[in-house]
Amino acid sequence: MTPAGFCFCLLALVLCLVSATLRIEPKTSGGFLLSNGSASARKELFLRPGESLTLTCTSDWPGRPLNWTRVLQRDQDPSVVVRGISGTSVTLNSIRGSDGGDYVCSDGTSKVSYFVNVWDNQSLVPQNVLTNGTYVHVYLKCHQRFAFNFPLTWTRKVGDTTYILNDHPADDKNYTIGGDEDGYHLSIFNHEYRRYPLKTGQYQCQLNTSRHSIPAGLQPLQQTVTYEATPDVRIDGERSATTASPFTATCIYSGAANDRVRWIFTNDSGEHETARKIVLVDYDDVLIPCPNAAGTEDPDRKCLAENPRVSLTRDRSLENSSTVHEHTSVLYISNTTLEDRGTYECFVRSDHGENTAATFLRIKDKYAALWPAIGVLAEIVLLLLIIFLCERRRSRVEEEEEARQPLNANAQNNNASAEPAVAIRNRK
Repeated sequence: MTPAGFCFCLLALVLCLVSATLRIEPKTSGGFLLSNGSASARKELFLRPGESLTLTCTSDWPGRPLNWTRVLQRDQDPSVVVRGISGTSVTLNSIRGSDGGDYVCSDGTSKVSYFVNVWDNQSLVPQNVLTNGTYVHVYLKCHQRFAFNFPLTWTRKVGDTTYILNDHPADDKNYTIGGDEDGYHLSIFNHEYRRYPLKTGQYQCQLNTSRHSIPAGLQPLQQTVTYEATPDVRIDGERSATTASPFTATCIYSGAANDRVRWIFTNDSGEHETARKIVLVDYDDVLIPCPNAAGTEDPDRKCLAENPRVSLTRDRSLENSSTVHEHTSVLYISNTTLEDRGTYECFVRSDHGENTAATFLRIKDKYAALWPAIGVLAEIVLLLLIIFLCERRRSRVEEEEEARQPLNANAQNNNASAEPAVAIRNRK
């Protein structure tokens, strides 16, 4: 490469690396200006639905290709963009709220952005909430596709009365409104996970423009946010049973009708057995009336035609005493066997989804309580047998010693009589 060619390539590289200055020029025949309420804030252009807007991007380094992207809302992840078109300008005809957002013009090294604000209900994006059961804290949000956040007024209609939740006293923790950094979200507090008093349903978020000079004829912007929850489910009852004895598990739930309960049994008879799921009672099963354990008629008790050991009933005393509108489904197995060991799951379905609770049943043999006593008795018998054998051996040793004592005495006497004779012979 010649020196001139090298210098040319180096100059081209420097020009590519130098950041250009980009500008966006908006052009529209309508619109109005609003600020965020402070006197020093820069006013933003707002467009009415149906108006047109052209954004022209210029650079002090002409010739570089330009590309447009759009971030849907201000607090969204910048990586989530809607690809626009290549070129110096973007034209939005018959603009709608869904066209709003932050339009970014880039040449690869530099970028500049312009926020398009559209005074339209679609510029409020409701975030509906569906929870799995009742949470203590639930947050409802209305995202705003504006350059700044307006305060939100949250309302809820109960019957014929509309309540402004912003007006709740500070010591009432049922509803609280977040600040600008939280997007003015609505926080709902369910005491101790209690579903009732019922707070699910529809809420309205509306822009509070009391600090802004809105042109006459503009309608206030609002959207509906829905908060729903699947049923709350828990299981009370026994966790173990003995063979040939009854087993009862009570599924307690709220937020669903009485006939929307399903019981599934997962067999777990041994660690080397393959678990099997068995649907004991399905949502659409037809149950037949049957007598209770005492043999008397019970209108709440229903049995399975193919498995008369299994029946369902209700705990009316618990339902009547419940202050949170709870229902019950009581699973009753009249005569348990070792094959009934496993997990019992209660599924409850509502219009908003399904929730479940489970319990594990351990089955013991009815003679299992005797085995410890038999073991203790066997230990006592073994101990007595050992004591008996030890005593018998000791007595036998004593008898042998007593039998040897006369022989030892005779030998001593013979020795004693022989000693004088020896002494006489020695004197002679």
